[in-house]
Amino acid sequence: MEEELSFLNYIAIIAVALGVVVVLAQTIRIIPQATAVIFERVGKFHKLATSGLNIVFPIIDKPRNVFWTRFKPGMTHIDLREQFTDLPLQPVITRDNVTINVDSIVYWQITDPIKAVYEVADLTGSIIQLTITAMRNVMGEMDLDHALTS
Repeated sequence: MEEELSFLNYIAIIAVALGVVVVLAQTIRIIPQATAVIFERVGKFHKLATSGLNIVFPIIDKPRNVFWTRFKPGMTHIDLREQFTDLPLQPVITRDNVTINVDSIVYWQITDPIKAVYEVADLTGSIIQLTITAMRNVMGEMDLDHALTS
């Protein structure tokens, strides 16, 4: 009977030790270089984890999923490197009422991940629309000769 109790004690100790190891492994998060992760506690912003070692509470701190059209849905890591978006051909009317098709690429970089996640619903879509609008405004103030030379 004592041997059976002793064996159950060892199994209980091993189970508790494994549980502690699992919790500790989930507490330490390693974030790769040039990325960031936003952690929410009970659905509210708690912490911005930047590259390196980060300590989080595994049960109450959850990484925020990012749903941007250019990326896979549900990603948790935010890329902080410079990125580019190739815009489709845009018909633009110049000041002298000539329609030209403009092909463009926009380079962009996230400098504030918190604002990029919480203040914009679709980051890449917003960047594309803002760029197209600005391009049409600038090209609309130019005549055809100036637009072709600049």
